[in-house]
Amino acid sequence: MTSALALRSKIDRLEDAMNSREDVVGAEAFELKHHFTDNGMYAREIILPAGSLVVGKIKKEEHISVISAGFVTEVTEEGTQHIKAPYTMVSRAGTKRVVLAHETTVWTTIHFSKETDIDKMVDDIAVDNREQYENLLEELQCP
Repeated sequence: MTSALALRSKIDRLEDAMNSREDVVGAEAFELKHHFTDNGMYAREIILPAGSLVVGKIKKEEHISVISAGFVTEVTEEGTQHIKAPYTMVSRAGTKRVVLAHETTVWTTIHFSKETDIDKMVDDIAVDNREQYENLLEELQCP
């Protein structure tokens, strides 16, 4: 069984390798839809074409994830799982995941945020790496 730290290291190395290549596109290249409610809920829906490999951002807070279509393999520090739609889960804060889409997949994450500017929204709900997440946790613990 692979430890959580070993999986975290592998995910980070994969992301670094992907980021170092010019021929790799990020998740922002895929079809993305944004849905807002007046009371501060935000749903971010991405359509991952079959064959896509994506390393996601680390979300700052627990949120709901819904896979409404498709089939993926997901790797997190918790391990590997194969997910076939329909599937709904609570995603823990601090989770970084690698997703391989075996079929075209529709994945929606649902968050609370009063922000409506998309670029600011991403900063409001996520960080890019583990160091930023750990710094955030330290800031939240300081009075």
